[in-house]
Amino acid sequence: MPTPTKLGEIARETLGKSRKLTSKMVKENFDSLLEDLLDIEYICFQEYEKVVNSQKVVDILGRNPLSTNRVLAKFNDLYGLFLSMAQSRKSRAGISFESHVTFLFKKLGYPHDAQPIVNGKPDFIMPSKEIYLKQPLSCIVFTVKRTLKERWKQVTTEATKGYKFYLGTIDEKISKNQIEEAARFKIFIIVPARLKQINPVYAAHYNVISFHEFIEDHIVPELKKWEKL
Repeated sequence: MPTPTKLGEIARETLGKSRKLTSKMVKENFDSLLEDLLDIEYICFQEYEKVVNSQKVVDILGRNPLSTNRVLAKFNDLYGLFLSMAQSRKSRAGISFESHVTFLFKKLGYPHDAQPIVNGKPDFIMPSKEIYLKQPLSCIVFTVKRTLKERWKQVTTEATKGYKFYLGTIDEKISKNQIEEAARFKIFIIVPARLKQINPVYAAHYNVISFHEFIEDHIVPELKKWEKL
């Protein structure tokens, strides 16, 4: 089974064959490109998973005709395999989302420092860690988490000095209370445009924005200011 990193590379290579991923193209289509990359990688993962784990099932049960007694005798082994598969899917999905957002974000070419160690370790500080340490209110702090649950609270320390904090996710089940609590911490939640369109709770809150809105309404207006710093 290829590593999550390798699967991500395969997905990006596949997409790159049909799309020319220029900075302008990524800026205009960030949301859809992100979902395309996630879909391509998941299809690729399913194909590898089917081959690898089918062989593991055969190794556990044998090639002879199955009987109920054999399945019962090997139940714990099968359960362990399926549990491992579920955990692998969750782990891969998190790495997948973070790697594709990072790839597309870097394609934009905007000034940033990746994974700087400040008060925590966000994925990006814009325009730089150096400016953040001197003028934190002039900076954007951006990090990504596949799902939020209660974990968004763990990363709020990364933004305590900053003016605004941005958290990218593909979580479809963030509650109204969680969104409003995030707003009290000056946190904007970024989701693919499609999720915001189909989720009335997301659409009703000003601090839930699409990746396109994040770029156009929050990053682009800051670019000229950053040139003067």
